[in-house]
Amino acid sequence: MKFREIISLREYEELSYQQIASVLDCPIGTVMSGLGRARAKLRTLFQYLFTVGTINLDKLTL
Repeated sequence: MKFREIISLREYEELSYQQIASVLDCPIGTVMSGLGRARAKLRTLFQYLFTVGTINLDKLTL
């Protein structure tokens, strides 16, 4: 499961966990853990950005 896809479905498409599970054809627990990991990665990236002041977007993967 790609973090970018799961974040997009939840935050931009505003799908429920159950709807995301249906779209991705996976258990709802996988959706929940994937969202948790994706949010943690984004949190870390933003903390780094605010500390260092820049992120090389060419090397950024979600």
